[in-house]
Amino acid sequence: MPAVNSRSKSPRGGTNEEFKPRPSVTLPLFRAPEDYRRFRRMLFNIFAVKDRLNDMIRDLARAFDLTAPQHTIMTAVADLQGRKGVTVMALATYMRVSSPFIAAQTKGLATKGLMTKEPDPQDQRHTLLRLTTAGEDYIEMVTDVVQAANDRMFRSLDADSLTAFEAILQNLVRDADDANEVVHEMLASQTAKNRERT
Repeated sequence: MPAVNSRSKSPRGGTNEEFKPRPSVTLPLFRAPEDYRRFRRMLFNIFAVKDRLNDMIRDLARAFDLTAPQHTIMTAVADLQGRKGVTVMALATYMRVSSPFIAAQTKGLATKGLMTKEPDPQDQRHTLLRLTTAGEDYIEMVTDVVQAANDRMFRSLDADSLTAFEAILQNLVRDADDANEVVHEMLASQTAKNRERT
């Protein structure tokens, strides 16, 4: 049961007092009000970039009767397959997703005739993924659109900013993994406490 707040209620159902939420970050870098506003703008910019990328990939994939994850997987397989093919595990590591996710998505691609899934002759425990001729044709067809989008999106980078940006992204991804674990742990703990109260 939520705690009762002693602030007086307004006719709109809120309060007559100004609501001042606690900051969503406590790191020293963002303690000053102006720096906290920068932090919030940074988050919304990250969300905006993610949304734009998702929209572009979704629309491109949909034009060829694919899902966004299927398109992304095909581009990654094209990067890694070489002559032999790429294992599900290696692809999952490269894309920072789970092996079961790759297995499920590539099943649909194989059904569409865009990818093959064969046992690795050197290790039968692993499955090798390769684009079929139709899959390679797809990559060729969409490359002009992808090039135009990437050239426009990353045109502000130079060699120095690219190096710095890459390092920042690697650190953010690593720390995002840690943050995700913290959220799951805290939610699990809160759920357990709520059950104890009931």
